[in-house]
Amino acid sequence: MQGNTENTGYERLFWKVIAYYVLEKEYSIAYTSHDEKEVWLESENGQELLRLCQKDLIWGNDIRKDIENFSLVLEEISRGASKRKIRCRTVYFSKEDPVLQYNDSVDENKSKGLQHSHIVFSESASYEGYTPLISFLNEESNDGIKRYLHLIIYDFEAFKAKIFADQRRREKEFNAIFNNGKPIATFILLAINVIMYLLLEKFGGSTNIETLVLFGAKNNLLILEGEWWRFITPMFLHIGFFHLIMNSIALYYLGMFVEKMYGTTRFLFIYFIAGIIGSLASFAFNPQISAGASGAIFGCFGALLYFGLIKKELFFKTIGKNLLFILAINLILGFSVEMIDNSGHIGGLIGGFLAAAIVQLPSQQGLRKRFVYGIAITLAASIFTFWSYNNNIENPHPLTVMQLSQQYIDGEQYSEAYDLLISHYEHGQELDEYQFLLSYTEIQLGKYLEAIEHLQNTIQLNSKFHEAHFNLALVYLEVSEHKKALSSAEKALQLNPDEESYENLYNKLKEATNH
Repeated sequence: MQGNTENTGYERLFWKVIAYYVLEKEYSIAYTSHDEKEVWLESENGQELLRLCQKDLIWGNDIRKDIENFSLVLEEISRGASKRKIRCRTVYFSKEDPVLQYNDSVDENKSKGLQHSHIVFSESASYEGYTPLISFLNEESNDGIKRYLHLIIYDFEAFKAKIFADQRRREKEFNAIFNNGKPIATFILLAINVIMYLLLEKFGGSTNIETLVLFGAKNNLLILEGEWWRFITPMFLHIGFFHLIMNSIALYYLGMFVEKMYGTTRFLFIYFIAGIIGSLASFAFNPQISAGASGAIFGCFGALLYFGLIKKELFFKTIGKNLLFILAINLILGFSVEMIDNSGHIGGLIGGFLAAAIVQLPSQQGLRKRFVYGIAITLAASIFTFWSYNNNIENPHPLTVMQLSQQYIDGEQYSEAYDLLISHYEHGQELDEYQFLLSYTEIQLGKYLEAIEHLQNTIQLNSKFHEAHFNLALVYLEVSEHKKALSSAEKALQLNPDEESYENLYNKLKEATNH
């Protein structure tokens, strides 16, 4: 560039370095002293801190004291930065080189996740070239910094104003990402969950299977019978107070964050798509009756992971590491604890990610991408639903059959329970509980010979099943096989001597046999 003769003092050099890192490398200004003689620049990922100081250094000891004081501040910064490693470099711009240089090359705080080094660039050194400074900044292969260092500044104040204007612009963009709406929907969803919990408690209890199914819990066989709305309703039901509280806390924090980031309409789309896909995954891989907002909540995790994909540096600078840690803990618990519907969680996570990719952040432009992701999620959900439906039709899980048959039994619909258990007998005949449930329906229907056969099968599968021995005694009594009844009653009492009904039956049969 051509221009007037420029004052090459270290103050202008100081601001040239700041301009290069803010305008070219998108570092943010983390701190500026009141006299603007010290500026801290932070990299986008938060792992690099460049400290620039204008100081008239006389002794090397001045540097040592300054670094010791700054190291304490740096340690506090690192402690509050999710324990991420921070590399700090300090450049001192001084009129003269200090007497007796202090060399810290790499500061001793490295073991605490801190790494600090410094260089003194004096006005006299600038006449010898910028190579030492460029080398210290690890910018040897970048011509950009050389261009800035040799830049001729016509209006110094305007030059500085441009730097701060760019900083304000990025701060505005940063704030806009996390403030795209008020968390209205989050609070409405929380209120609905609480209301539904109170209704469950009023009409039989939130841990009562029959009540849960009545209000819309996911039940694979009922879905197969055409109750498709059970892919949606489970996300508003919770099994017990602890389940409600844990999901409410998660929805409060994650839901508010996602709704502020994506806006209310996008958030609701993400939440419901994730909840539905979570239910689909549970339908495919989990035979148990299930309920809860967990799939939709994991969809919020998925939406934040999509944010991490498109804004990687900002993601890890803000929520990234904490989010991944919490997500990992939840997935590990899901695989470790038997009662957790981890298939629903993972389905919701994937669904939330894909839904976020469809709606995208408000600041994003790209209808083509939205269309592609929309087609992808529609095709995937359709194929997955078709496969799950056919798999459940052809190979219904015995636990699903047992749950629905138990519901029939609780409603004294013994014929329906019997027909259901018999029709899927080949899938459940190896389970003692399945054989026992079938025998119970047969007893209620007066099919005593069949009941004896299935009770014997139960005992063969599990000889310590004392309820089976007791029921077998009752059936033998019904068909006038008193000796066999006494033997079965005696076995039931041996297995569970504290059960009063077993003792009463045994004594009654023993007394009748003696007479």
